[in-house]
Order: sequence, then structure tokens, then C-alpha cells
Amino acid sequence: MESTENLSNNNASSNFLDIPDLVKRLEAGLIDSDQLSINQCISIYKAFCSSIEQIKNSFKNKKHDFNLITTMDSIYQLKSAAIKYKNILNQSEIDLSDQNTKNIIGDPEEIYGSLTALTEEITNSLDLSDIERSLASFSNSNNPGIHILERKIIGAMSEQNFKLREKIEEESRRVFELNKTVSELNEKIEAELEKVSSYSEEKLIEIESNVEYLNKLSISVAVDQVTQKHSLRANEEKEHATFLRAVALGCLGVSAGIVLLSLIGVLDTFDWKDVTLKYGAIFFFTIPFAYLAKESNKHREAQRKYEDFDLSYSAVSGFIQSMNKEERLKLQTDLARQMLVRNEQPEKPINLKSHNENNNSDTLDLTSKILDLINRFDQKKS
Repeated sequence: MESTENLSNNNASSNFLDIPDLVKRLEAGLIDSDQLSINQCISIYKAFCSSIEQIKNSFKNKKHDFNLITTMDSIYQLKSAAIKYKNILNQSEIDLSDQNTKNIIGDPEEIYGSLTALTEEITNSLDLSDIERSLASFSNSNNPGIHILERKIIGAMSEQNFKLREKIEEESRRVFELNKTVSELNEKIEAELEKVSSYSEEKLIEIESNVEYLNKLSISVAVDQVTQKHSLRANEEKEHATFLRAVALGCLGVSAGIVLLSLIGVLDTFDWKDVTLKYGAIFFFTIPFAYLAKESNKHREAQRKYEDFDLSYSAVSGFIQSMNKEERLKLQTDLARQMLVRNEQPEKPINLKSHNENNNSDTLDLTSKILDLINRFDQKKS
């Protein structure tokens, strides 16, 4: 009875210890008097209930005195006592079909079922330490229930091992599917990023092309504005030169008419007063003629200068547009600087000897400067 002593606690130990003896005394009383003691049945039923409850509490609380071997051995003894108690009740005249009777003296089948369920609960809830401790002591037990428990534990371990392998395989499949899904998502993301990158590059190229087109268009517009401005100035100078030339020719015609009339008048009579008046008029009209002719020549030269500038700038605009941005800006800056320097030079008094030379140099000034700049850029690039 060492197992019952390890399992018992305070007053409950006496109930568990007395169950087999109580059943034996109940059987002896039935044999001797052919009568069943109801009080003894009530005591046996209470002892069964108390023992089952004690085992449940001990197992659930995992007390230090809980031992699997002694517990299973005790349950086996209780189940044997329950079977014997059932046989005794069947030999008596007590009607076990009456529920009130069962509530008083207990139902042996219910007690046996509770013990079986308790065994299942214990075996299904074993941890590794319980199993190791129990298997180490199985060889020292002659109880058939222990060997049954041993087989059940081995079967439970095998079943748990099989379930564990299935769970591992299932988790492995889930991990594989998850990795596959992640890989597919990564491929889709990379494809989308590649599409976005390609689209962005195309749009960037398109934007750069549009910017380049706008730059060229702005240069063309600027060239057109410059050439139109110089064309207008050339036309204005042309009109001024034509008008002054017409006035000068008119003055020259008047002077020539006066001279012709004077010659005709000399043939008949010679009058100093008349000659002085006539030649004074000739001199009077000759001075405006000379001045207007000079001014007309200046406007004509200005017309040629603007026309040459228009032609030169129109010719060089295509060359400027073909350069890259840095060279184009540098060339335009240098060209503008030289033009401004030329325009800011103070005007010198015009003399008839150097006037034509200055005009000729002005007409070639822009072209020579552009050619000089082009040669310098070619030398720097080489």
C-alpha cells in the first residue's frame, strides 16, 4: 500500500485505503445475512468519489508527491474494486435502474467510466519528464495495468511523433508556398519597377528632346528678331539715302539749269549783276547738294552694314545651333561682347579719305570676328 500512502493527503488517505476492505466487508455481510448494508454502500460510494477527486486534483496541480506509477497502480486497484462492487450490487435485490438509488449508493459503471476517463486524461497529458520517469520504473511493476499503460504511452508517443512529422511537413509546405509567393511578388515588383524605370527614361529623353527643341526654337526666334531688326534698320537707311539723293539731285538740277540759262543769257548781253545773282544761286544750291550727297552716302553705307550683318548672322545661326550648350553660350557671349565693344567706341570725325576704308572694314567686321571665333573654338577642341 505504499502507492496509496504517496497519493493520500490528510483525511482523504483513509478513504482511499479503506475502499478494498469496505468492499470485502460488504461482500461478507451479504453472504452472511443475505442482506446488503445501505450505509456501507454509501460509505463505499463516498470513498470512490473522494479518491477520484483527490487523484484529479493531484494530477492537475502537479504536486511534488504525484507519481505516475503509483497513480496508475492505484487507479487499477480502484477499477478492480469498482467491478467487484458492481458484482455485489447485482447479487443483491437492489434495483440499480432507479436513479434515486444510484444517487445514494452510486453507479458502479459510472465510477468505472470515471476511472477510465481519468486514465485517458492522465496518459494524454503526459510530458517528457513524466514519460522518462515512468518508463524507468515500468520494469519493476507486475501490475497488468502498468504494462497496458506502457503500451499506451509508446503508442501515444508514436502517434505524437507521427503528428509532429505531419505538422512539420505541413509547415514546410506552407513555408515553401510562402517563399514561392514572396518570390513571385518580388518578380512582379521588379517587373513593375523596370517598367516604371523604362517609362521614366523614355519620358526623360522626351523632356530633354523637348527642351533641346525649345532651346533651338528660342535661338531661332532670337535670330529672327535680330535679323528682322537689322532688316528694318537697313530699309530705313535705304529710304533716307534715297530721299536725300533725290533732294541732292534736285539741287544739282536747279544749279545746272541756272548755269545753262546763264550761258544762254551771256550770248546776248553781259550784266555783272545778273551774273553775280545767277552764280550766287548756283553756289547756294551746290552746297546743299554736296551735303545731302554726303549724308545720302552715309545712309547707304549704313544700309549695307545692316544688310551684311543680317546676312552674316543668318549664316552663322545654323552653326551656333549645332554646337553643344556650353560652346554655344560661350560663343554667343564672346560675340555679344565684341559687338558691344564695337558699338561703344566713340565716333570719329568723318574725313573723305578714310570714310570708304572704315565702311569697308565695318562690312567685314562681323564676318571676320565670327570666323575668328570659329577658328579659336576649333583649336580648343583639337
